[in-house]
Amino acid sequence: MNNFAVIIGMIVSVWIANSYVLKNLMTIGVLSKVHAMTDEKNKKKVSYEITDGMYRFWYRLSRWREQQ
Repeated sequence: MNNFAVIIGMIVSVWIANSYVLKNLMTIGVLSKVHAMTDEKNKKKVSYEITDGMYRFWYRLSRWREQQ
């Protein structure tokens, strides 16, 4: 039972850290939330896109270099 509590605690802490980072990146305009057009009522189906052109360029470049 103790291991289970540790694992759940780790998952929750990662989720909180990720939500904090995502919120800050949206605040400064690097990311934006994209909701599905076909399922507007379901707020849980959300994806994020890079809106800042410089970050989008570097992200694509780094992904391209990983594949080389």
